[in-house]
Amino acid sequence: RRVHGHCSDGWDRTAQLVSLVQLLLDPHARTLRGFRELVQREWLDFGHKFADRLGDPALPDERSPVFAQFLDCVWQVHRQFPEAFEFTEEYLSALATYCQSHLFGDFLYNSQRERLENRIAERTLSIWPFLEASPQRINTRYAPCAGPLWPRVGMRHLQLWTALYLRYDLPEDRSLDDQGDRQGLMGTAVLWVPDDWVTSCQDCKLPFTMFRRKHHCRSCGNIFCDTCASKCDMFQFGYTHRVRVCQACQKKTRCELEHGLEPVSPLSP
Repeated sequence: RRVHGHCSDGWDRTAQLVSLVQLLLDPHARTLRGFRELVQREWLDFGHKFADRLGDPALPDERSPVFAQFLDCVWQVHRQFPEAFEFTEEYLSALATYCQSHLFGDFLYNSQRERLENRIAERTLSIWPFLEASPQRINTRYAPCAGPLWPRVGMRHLQLWTALYLRYDLPEDRSLDDQGDRQGLMGTAVLWVPDDWVTSCQDCKLPFTMFRRKHHCRSCGNIFCDTCASKCDMFQFGYTHRVRVCQACQKKTRCELEHGLEPVSPLSP
């Protein structure tokens, strides 16, 4: 059965609703390729005004988080059916972050015509190969679901997407002290190295680029690339989510726990 959906201009709420309907009904839309095609077709090809909605300084009244609302809805469904999607939460949060970064050409300008006129495909990189290149964004528990998804939509079932909206916040018991220092994994205040002091990873020494991003180790405060400071579980230190920790601090903490020692801060004497 074919359904026609349209309201007013057709590039905001229409894109949201039509995309969500397809995501719930069509298993292909929940694959990497299918989701990419869905965003390309319903948002980019049909003219969602990304330049205006993401915050064109010349048109402040046009700014609106329409695409972010859509991704939040996708995350809400993903949270209830994590095995039905070929991509992970990190894939969605990366897409929500980088679509506003101007590092990729896919979301520049307000229409496909403007992108063609400005030769965006020739002059810029696409975000999709970048998103799919990371193993952390591919769902290893993916089990295709042939039928439609029926998520619970009551208010009690909605949650805050902390991995996106609070990604720069520390847990409640890891707040900043009076000097602005961060609390380390072991409860000792750790001073983060300022971003502008470092131009290369402090482990592998490779220079930082738009693709090799800076990440602070939550234990020692030094700056590493995403390879040298991977996300890991540190629940024993009060973290309720996975945090970035450099390889040296991970090894030190693991060794101390295996030998029954009380973990100490890597900065402690």
